[in-house]
Amino acid sequence: DDGLRFRELLAWIGAETDRYATWFSTREPAVWSIPVGDGKTLHDLLHHIYAVDLRLAQRLQGQPIASDAEIAVADAAGLFALAGRGQALLAAADATGDYDAILTWTTLLGFGIRATRRKILGQALTHHLRHLAQVAMLLRLHGHPTDWNHDLLVSEAMG
Repeated sequence: DDGLRFRELLAWIGAETDRYATWFSTREPAVWSIPVGDGKTLHDLLHHIYAVDLRLAQRLQGQPIASDAEIAVADAAGLFALAGRGQALLAAADATGDYDAILTWTTLLGFGIRATRRKILGQALTHHLRHLAQVAMLLRLHGHPTDWNHDLLVSEAMG
């Protein structure tokens, strides 16, 4: 059913990623070190977002799951390339449909997951968006507000 696809959300996430890539390219390197808690930085949070996108998309596509070494990035270019990889695979998974198929696996933390493809796509998107809200808030709190509206309704994303 075409009405169940996540095209608008995926397009919005892609546009937000592109805006952040441009925005970060004009900021001082120290912005990457903004603390987010538990000894982690803003760079670590963005890496977490994009790594989860990629790994969930790889599961949806039946691909081997990237190891930590395979997705380690040291710079902004690598970080946003990782984002692009995951988002492209999520879009491909969305386009294939078959949302009711059930996948099972054991997470990296050792607990079992059993979920439909729809639920996994939904998890990837909500996980991504919740953390992006954290990114925007942390940037504002540390004196680095972004210069665009982050709302889906005013975005260019269309199905």
